[in-house]
Amino acid sequence: MKKFFLFLIFFLVPVLLPGKSGATTVAPTILEISLDPGQSQQAVISLFNETAEPLYLAGSIETFQPDGERGEARVVPPEITDQAVSWVKLPLNALVLAPREVVEVPVFVTVPETAEVGGYYLAIMWQTMAGPNQPVNQVKLSGRVGVLLLLEVKGEAHKELRVEDFRLIEDENFYSSLPVGFSLKLKNEGNIHLKPEGYVMIKNIFGKMTKSLLINEERGNILPASSRRFEEFWRRSDFVPIATDFIGQLRREGKQLAIGRFTAQAFISYDPAAITISSEEVVFWVIPWRLLSLVGGLAFIFLLAIILRKRHRRKLVLNQKEQ
Repeated sequence: MKKFFLFLIFFLVPVLLPGKSGATTVAPTILEISLDPGQSQQAVISLFNETAEPLYLAGSIETFQPDGERGEARVVPPEITDQAVSWVKLPLNALVLAPREVVEVPVFVTVPETAEVGGYYLAIMWQTMAGPNQPVNQVKLSGRVGVLLLLEVKGEAHKELRVEDFRLIEDENFYSSLPVGFSLKLKNEGNIHLKPEGYVMIKNIFGKMTKSLLINEERGNILPASSRRFEEFWRRSDFVPIATDFIGQLRREGKQLAIGRFTAQAFISYDPAAITISSEEVVFWVIPWRLLSLVGGLAFIFLLAIILRKRHRRKLVLNQKEQ
């Protein structure tokens, strides 16, 4: 069966953001459920028909996997070994939504007592299907929406996070102005999804804290056996105009001013027990050479004017004495 792809900008972020297919909206897009073996829980999802025509929807339970390092998800049909698919039940797996109608659909999750501790990653998908008087070939496959289900079976899970890479985004050590971007790649080597948080600490040449940048502010998760990259920027203002001329770059250096040698290091925690890991330090310099050249030039002219003025006064004094 052909694999379907579902790209979510805020993948694995626990906020209730509606998913859209152009005809149907589903909310929430993320469900996070934690159960002990043998426990059950009910959840509710909402489906909204945005069109002026009736919609016929069929529900199914599939699985999803991380796709890339930016938090995208890839929804795939389940395999025979994906036993967790049978743990999720849809009492209403075929629906008819009237125009502009909202329907709440219950979802029942039951974890068997024999379930292994760890994370299970499922997708509750809704596909547009042909109505009674509509040919199948007129149904658009784009009418497909889903809810990602992050199911945790509680117990002694293996939780381990590793820093794979921490570097400067532009891969250079000298800058004429801010912003300076940092790229942090983390790998989950455990068997349960992790929600890392932490900071990029920036210190000046004297070891004094200059800035701290929050990592994973959106509270995204990293699935087992996958990596995720986070990018943070140190800047003075959010809007940084791009300029290629000398004056424009000079203004940029003034608005995004920093000067000197700096070090940056990432510190990440990922467990209620406050397990903390850290990256290697990266070193970089910010030298606003255009601004320094202008200030130095103006200072030179100012000092030269003072010297010339003093010489002129001395000559006037000498002339007066000679007279």
